[in-house]
Amino acid sequence: MENSALDKDLVFLTLQFLNEEGLKETAQMLECESGLYFNMKHFEEMLLVGKWNDAESYLSRFTSIDDNMHSTKIYFEIRKQKYLEALDIHDRGKALDILLKDLKVFFPGHEELFNEMTQLLTVNDIREHASLSTYGDANSVRKIVAGAIIKLIEENPELHGKLKFPTFKKQRLYYLLNQSLNWQHKVRKDPLGVADMKTFLMDRVSSLQSEGSDSIENLQSGKHISDRNSNSYVLIAFVAFCAALANLGVLEIFSCLMESFQLLVIIHVLSPEATMEDRNVLSLQVSEENGHQEGLEDRRSNSIEESHKNSKLSNYLEICESSPCQFLELPTHPKISKILRLTYTNEGNGILALASNGHHLLWKWPCNNLNPDGKATTQVSPFIWQPRSDFQLMSNKLASSYSGDPISSFSLSKNDLYLMSTSGGPISFFNMFSFKSLATIMPPPPMATCLAFYPRDNNILAIGMDDFSIIIYNASTDKIISKLEGHTRRVSDLAFSISFDLLVSIGVNDQIFVWKTNGWKKVKDGYLKINGQRVPDVPSETHIQFHLYQKHFLVVRSDCLAMYEATDLKCCNQWVPRVAGVISQATFSSDGQAVYVSFVDGIVAILDTLKFQLRCKINLSTYISTIPSSSMSQIAIAAHPHKPGQFVVGLTDGRAFVFEPRQSQDWSRFNL
Repeated sequence: MENSALDKDLVFLTLQFLNEEGLKETAQMLECESGLYFNMKHFEEMLLVGKWNDAESYLSRFTSIDDNMHSTKIYFEIRKQKYLEALDIHDRGKALDILLKDLKVFFPGHEELFNEMTQLLTVNDIREHASLSTYGDANSVRKIVAGAIIKLIEENPELHGKLKFPTFKKQRLYYLLNQSLNWQHKVRKDPLGVADMKTFLMDRVSSLQSEGSDSIENLQSGKHISDRNSNSYVLIAFVAFCAALANLGVLEIFSCLMESFQLLVIIHVLSPEATMEDRNVLSLQVSEENGHQEGLEDRRSNSIEESHKNSKLSNYLEICESSPCQFLELPTHPKISKILRLTYTNEGNGILALASNGHHLLWKWPCNNLNPDGKATTQVSPFIWQPRSDFQLMSNKLASSYSGDPISSFSLSKNDLYLMSTSGGPISFFNMFSFKSLATIMPPPPMATCLAFYPRDNNILAIGMDDFSIIIYNASTDKIISKLEGHTRRVSDLAFSISFDLLVSIGVNDQIFVWKTNGWKKVKDGYLKINGQRVPDVPSETHIQFHLYQKHFLVVRSDCLAMYEATDLKCCNQWVPRVAGVISQATFSSDGQAVYVSFVDGIVAILDTLKFQLRCKINLSTYISTIPSSSMSQIAIAAHPHKPGQFVVGLTDGRAFVFEPRQSQDWSRFNL
């Protein structure tokens, strides 16, 4: 986060206020989002009570595992201690998971260490190992580990200048606000006898010129404020003050503040025809917790909807009243045009889009009183995530010689920390918290055509290539583990089954290969068949996805769907639309009971997985009347990882819409 000195002071003042008011969680979010202050005391407390995952999550907002040797060592110490504590309580299943998922990244080139730590799984007491003979109880060991980690943090160049909080007088923010009011009172032409004031949001000075207004006044479009009780104004003033943080790239803090204060702030711009004292009005209306539902209903009025479209603090929410279906239009971005790929985060709290120009856009949902679990929903509008003030989209380099839409693919790591993506050029690796580009690899030719993270190890990647090969690549060592060959045309998609240790690949000629991940050897191959016949040998961007139980996988072509059993490539089910239509994309629901199918003409079909029977059909133009016919092509689709009824579609004009049934209903109970 690049800021001027005054910008940084604004953040520190806010942090001081939040801590003085006891809003610790909100303060910690601002620390992370701004990246200006690493709270060593808070971090040490997490280490001392064994909150290893929370500690690593906090640390990741300031430095990544591969930034430098100090960062790598800190992450190793945290994960090693988590591993030892799991062994100490004889939870070998958890320990094995930590060893394979968290610690394995450190072992390339350190095989002896890996073997030594693996041997600990076989002993009854870790103290039987010579190197751990003096291992004490959990609390005493944590103190030692915390001391070592703190020393590494103090020496880490990534955290220089971020460990010391500036010295302020207590309640400095209130003092500055009061100082401003006193100044206004003194310069007033006809000062009142009493310097009291019921609000921070009105000028004391009727003749005060707009040129002298500061950041709080800049949030207003006028000078009039509705007359409310004075207690509310203290909170409103602070909300307005913190809304200014949006300009510093810390948008997420606003949602957390709303949760902490249990307030709902609605920006309402009144029309020029209002019966008001000033026609240029900005009114901040505060609704208490018990008025949240009424606030949601009020937001359906045209005037509120219009203000939501223009507001940085809230986004347009549309609920279709005419059917059990409800949907939400996500905020748009001027740099996002045609959406080619969509995916939810594995956590289910965000949606990531990849556009035809190589730009990515991440929407995240706030965790607040209206949305306690923080997951994606049609009831609360998300915000466009931007990690710092100099906000730049994560962007792929395009192939200079490629015409038309690039062959685009992306994949999120299981922990949502890393993204690998390509748009016809080199493969880019991004940090999902900072949006930093960590590396670019494998510039064409040959061109990378599809990507997949290996679920057991976030450092292992499978990469389908334009030269018909598949590369198994280790990102941590920058080495190719294996090169799989056998395809006779370009590889169009890849999918892993972790339960059966399989990788399935498919080419544009619908040639299917099954590979064993243990040794990366081919175990089966064949061709896609419909009605027992091999499909015409016409190049097709065919895609595949494993079912929830990972024994079967879905094959998606522009003209059909098919379900295959992975180990013997037996076709179990198939579906060809009765009415001619071009399938764009398809995906399983999170419970594996349904398949969401998008067509290029704007239709979404919802099928039963067992027999591919049509449950219902949604015509997007029926519900989204503002969609022009030209937008109804190349619709991307993705399903929520935890909510079976929810999915998102992306259009060629850069817009995206989330759909789900109303409460207590599912898609099979009605036909749209």
